[in-house]
Amino acid sequence: MQYAIKQMIQKNKQRILYYALVICAVVIVFAVLFVTNPTFMVNFLKPENITGVLYDLSSVGIMAVGFSFVMITAGIDLSGPAVMTAGAVVGAKVMVAVGGNIAVGFFMMMAVCLGFGLFNGIAVAKFRIAPLIVTLTTMILGQGVSVLTARSTAISVPELFSDIFNAKIGSVPVPLVAALALFVFAFILLNNTKFGRGVYAVGINERATNVCGISGQKIIITCYVLAALFYAIAAVFSTARLGGATAAGAGDQLLADIICSAIIGGISTTGGVGSISGVFFGSIIMILIRNTMNLNNVEFATQFLYKGIIILAITFLDTRRKK
Repeated sequence: MQYAIKQMIQKNKQRILYYALVICAVVIVFAVLFVTNPTFMVNFLKPENITGVLYDLSSVGIMAVGFSFVMITAGIDLSGPAVMTAGAVVGAKVMVAVGGNIAVGFFMMMAVCLGFGLFNGIAVAKFRIAPLIVTLTTMILGQGVSVLTARSTAISVPELFSDIFNAKIGSVPVPLVAALALFVFAFILLNNTKFGRGVYAVGINERATNVCGISGQKIIITCYVLAALFYAIAAVFSTARLGGATAAGAGDQLLADIICSAIIGGISTTGGVGSISGVFFGSIIMILIRNTMNLNNVEFATQFLYKGIIILAITFLDTRRKK
């Protein structure tokens, strides 16, 4: 018992030290930019930029939470942005086809995304296909569905849809409120329920979890479906913010941001380790990094290079820590 308590204290110390180092690095970068580029802080603190950061935090944060459920089970989900875009495009198309019925469009977005998530979960858990291959396939399928449905055009949605899902409570955007609520929901689900303990157990050792009477297959399927639910919610808010949907949303930048948010937040690439509070922290850091690069006119391709370095460095450190 005493050994377990010591181990827990040691892990908490390591986590606090890690977050402290990341925060220090971000502060140093901002300080350097403030000195070398005086207009940076002026542009960063503009109300329109802060609003954009909050909207980006809500979309990336929501999807990163869903992605984290899968990653904690030692899985991976490359299909998130493509599934989100497919749900948005099909939902918008159906919404227009039925005369602007936002309820039908909303549920169609949910149904499309959840269908993809269920497919991922069954393929990984029941048929034992590698998560990388399954979700890569789903990503391609999602992109195909988006392109075939949209036909290179933007599908506009009724203004009422945007008025509802892109509204503000006071000065706070509804998507941000929803993102915070989903963070709290996911935190409680992982930390205070039998299901949450099962998710971590599967990530550590699925076979041992099955021996203990917990169905690893059910947990894995549920995690992929949960991830898809979060992607669907992100699709709703993204469509409302843009006033429509287009196949162009199925890009790689959002996937890189989601993966970086989870990894920066401490989700282990080998499963069984990580926290939702860490993902929230990682999402904030990732959005600040992206916004900083945009304000400093860093080329799009170069941004991918930096994100790749971040993923590689933190994965290397995570691997070394477990040895």
